[in-house]
Amino acid sequence: MIKKIILLVVSIGVIGVVAYLFPFVWALYSTDVEIQEINFPRHNEKLYLRNEKRGLNYEVTAIMTSSKKKIRGEKNRSLVYANGGTLFYKTTEDTLFVYTMLKAEIHKALETNVIIKQIEISNLKFIELNKECDKIGLRKFPTNW
Repeated sequence: MIKKIILLVVSIGVIGVVAYLFPFVWALYSTDVEIQEINFPRHNEKLYLRNEKRGLNYEVTAIMTSSKKKIRGEKNRSLVYANGGTLFYKTTEDTLFVYTMLKAEIHKALETNVIIKQIEISNLKFIELNKECDKIGLRKFPTNW
């Protein structure tokens, strides 16, 4: 009888540990991707905002000319925001205005006729835009932040 009780307690303990650790292990091996398409009819072009999250502390955001390519292989043909931070943006007929806390390097291999203007903002301005972006005509990316 004691062996059965010990076996039951150990089994419950193992199941409890597995259930407790499962969300952490899942987060380590999962990848979330969000893509936002931005149209520029004047140039007959599209740009794509892409955000990739992997594991517990890897996040990168990029502006790309293709929605199908991964950021890692296209760093020279993309604007890559390595901190993965939230971007605020708005468009005109031929320009994409990006409000960010850290500017990305614009590579010559990024083939687009769209003008991309990066506006560096402070942490205080970021907080303000996060609260007021809809009211002032800005969009936020990624949207799940």
